[in-house]
Amino acid sequence: MTIPHLDETFAVPVKKAAPSIGVGMTRLYELIKSGEIDSYRDGKARKVVVASLKAYVERQIAAEAIKPRVSENAVSITSPICCQMRPST
Repeated sequence: MTIPHLDETFAVPVKKAAPSIGVGMTRLYELIKSGEIDSYRDGKARKVVVASLKAYVERQIAAEAIKPRVSENAVSITSPICCQMRPST
């Protein structure tokens, strides 16, 4: 979902900011509280700084890029195959 004229907008209401980065309202407020996303009060309304939304997404992409990739053929430690007992002879 994109917000119309997002490149020209400096701040958006939280109800528009949350879906623009694919999170719910609760998660957005957590990100604001932790300082990962910048916001300010405009009267009674909270506005989210669009540049901080973009920066947050870029940080998430960068963090994902450095994670080691797991092979699809790798056996999980919790896989039932590794935990089965072999019959005794």
